[in-house]
Amino acid sequence: MEELEHAFWRSVGASVIMGEGEGAISWPRAASSCEYAMPAYFEDELELALTVGKIGTRSVTYGTEFRRGGERIASGKTTAVCCTMHLGRFDAAAIPDAIRRKLEVFSEV
Repeated sequence: MEELEHAFWRSVGASVIMGEGEGAISWPRAASSCEYAMPAYFEDELELALTVGKIGTRSVTYGTEFRRGGERIASGKTTAVCCTMHLGRFDAAAIPDAIRRKLEVFSEV
């Protein structure tokens, strides 16, 4: 799910770490879950799809569907919090408007 999130950010011209040095923005995960409907096996080719769910003031929740041959085998959910980085610490921050607009284009809520 994390790799899919990274690919999503790249697809909108951004990254999970934006900016450099003090005050750069990152998206640590606050929660993650996955419900399995059936097993995947070694060498299976899976299709993954990301949806943007709830966009809060400081967080965004993504949904992930795992499919094999069109059949759902699992679904997951991840909540990431917008944070600025200062001296190796993460401080929750409001999602900047420019980033919010990128997310809202894909939001299903």
